Amino acid sequence: MARETVRGAAVSMWGRNNRPLWDKEQTLMVCESVDKDLCSRGLTPAPQFRAARERRDTRYIQTWVMGCHFPWLNPRKRS
Repeated sequence: MARETVRGAAVSMWGRNNRPLWDKEQTLMVCESVDKDLCSRGLTPAPQFRAARERRDTRYIQTWVMGCHFPWLNPRKRS
């Protein structure tokens, strides 16, 4: 079984919802929601993200989200 991650669960949610064009704020909310769900199941795949979320460190969370290269938000450029 593949390890569940915040990014992976957010991408799965995006796919299940017909690939909406989420902006940065929507993506942040989805990632926080996903992490809360993972926490409720006793999973901590992104401990620094969780700690930042719990202390409401929006700067860290925004940097983390932008570094994930979500396909709808900031995809990696192909050469």
